[in-house]
Amino acid sequence: MIEMKIVDLVPDEKVVWKCQSGPWAETGEFVFNIQPHERGAVLKFAHHGWPKADDFYMHCNGKWGFFLCTSLKDYLETGTGKPHPADPLM
Repeated sequence: MIEMKIVDLVPDEKVVWKCQSGPWAETGEFVFNIQPHERGAVLKFAHHGWPKADDFYMHCNGKWGFFLCTSLKDYLETGTGKPHPADPLM
């Protein structure tokens, strides 16, 4: 089971998660920064604290790209995204 804890929250600006249990428990924090933009907002994401850039790191990097750039966008625009386990295998 994956369990996340919110460790920092600034409404409309930033959310920081820390994985309490699950595959990323040994990594650092998940940081979502939201910045105003002339077309709405820009979401900047970082997943800090990886001990090494191994195969799991590369897999997660691709998955985050899919979830934030495709699935979340689809969800916001159509009401239907592709969350895990409905996401494509990579």
